Formats: sequence, C-alpha cells, structure tokens
Amino acid sequence: MFREMMRNRLILGGIIFFVLVVAGSQLYSWHVRRSVTSETERTKRAVQALDPQKQPHLAVDAPEVPGVQVEAEMPLPLSAAKETLPGAEQDASVDANAIAASDTLAPTEVPAEPEIVSPHGFGPYPEIPADYPEHLMPFWTDTPNFKGVPGHAAGPFELMDRVLIKLWKQGHRNLTGASLSKTNGKIYPHYANTAYVQYEEWTAPDGEVHRFITKMKGGPDIAPYSKQIREGNVPAHITLIDYDSAGIDPSTFLKADN
Repeated sequence: MFREMMRNRLILGGIIFFVLVVAGSQLYSWHVRRSVTSETERTKRAVQALDPQKQPHLAVDAPEVPGVQVEAEMPLPLSAAKETLPGAEQDASVDANAIAASDTLAPTEVPAEPEIVSPHGFGPYPEIPADYPEHLMPFWTDTPNFKGVPGHAAGPFELMDRVLIKLWKQGHRNLTGASLSKTNGKIYPHYANTAYVQYEEWTAPDGEVHRFITKMKGGPDIAPYSKQIREGNVPAHITLIDYDSAGIDPSTFLKADN
C-alpha cells in the first residue's frame, strides 16, 4: 500500500515538473520574440529619423494664364547621397638605382582632384558661404548630377541657386527661395513678407480708371494673404514689388563683378 502511494506521488510529481518545464520554455520563447520585435522596430525608427529632408525653395513658372496667380515654391525630390571623387592611385614601386644615387626621396606629388563643374554648361560651381542657410542649400551639394530632378527643371534650378548664392554674398539675408518665369526668363528671388504683383488697368464707361492685380508671386508666407492683397487690403507687414520692373536676368547678373 505504501509503495503504491509513493509511486503515485512520483508519477504526479513528474507530471507537474514536465508541465512547469513546458510552460517555462513557452514563456521564455515569447519573451525572446517580443524583445527581437521591439529592437527591430526601434532600429527601423532610428533609420527613418536619419533620412534628411530638403526644404523646397525653388519654382519654375507654368505658362502664363489670365487671372490672379499666387505661386509658392514647388517641392524638390529627396536628395541622393553625396558623390565623392576618387583620388588617383600612386605607383608604389621605387627604382633601386634612384635610391642608391640619393639618400632621400622626393615627396610624391598627389594630383589635385578635378574641379566639379555644372552639367548644364554654367562652369564650376560657386563656393557655398559658411553661413549659408540649410533651407537654401543648392541641389548639387548632395547630387552633382541632379539625379532625381526632371530634365526640364535641372538647368533652371541650378541658375536660381547660383543667383541666390550671389545675393547672399551681397548681403541679402531674408531670402526664402526663388522662382523663374518662362515668359521673360527672369529670376524672382523670394523674400520674407514680400510679394511681386502685376497690375492691369480698366477704364469704366464714366472714364474712371481702375487698377487691379492680375498676377501675384511670392513664397508660402504670402499665400494666406492673397485675397486681402487682391482686394487692396495689404497687411502692414507685407511689401509689394512691381512684377514687371523687378526680376533678375541671370546671364547678366551672374557675369557682373558687383
């Protein structure tokens, strides 16, 4: 009788031990999977956080159409990784007779890296000022070959960036971007709280002349006030510039010394 009881207890104890082992294994396996999943998500978020985003600051005008036009900058595609130019490999071999003739060797001359020039025929890229703002950084600083930029826009984008860099060097500090008109070929630098407007006049039957705005150009900070400006209620902090008399001819401006 006693032996029978002991055998039953041993069997029961074995069953309990087996259940505990299986449950512990399942719990440990669940913990490992959860830790790996959590670590993967943290790594994914960290990588996504490192993806740089360029601020949009350039725009190319669409064909002119009647009516008021309020134009903001068009977004640029994400920049690609900056390309580096490989240096020339030096010949490591040394002539034994030359060593015997002299105790010292002339220093090896390392050829200078080739100058990076515009793929659109505008010559070498201008130097970027040390204090140039990040939101105006030209596309070629990350993508010298303008990879990812539509072919019809790459050349105009480079011209606008060249004009903005020269303006910055001349002391213009409130630049927000630029746009290029396909109608007259001029570049219009965008300044904070500033809009370019084009007027037309209409003579009423009684002979009274009415002047109204038919075109408006500026950065995104102007868009919320477009209706007020069109109605003649210009906010005090916004400056209006005549569109027809403004604008920069890039071919003349970039060649000029001053």
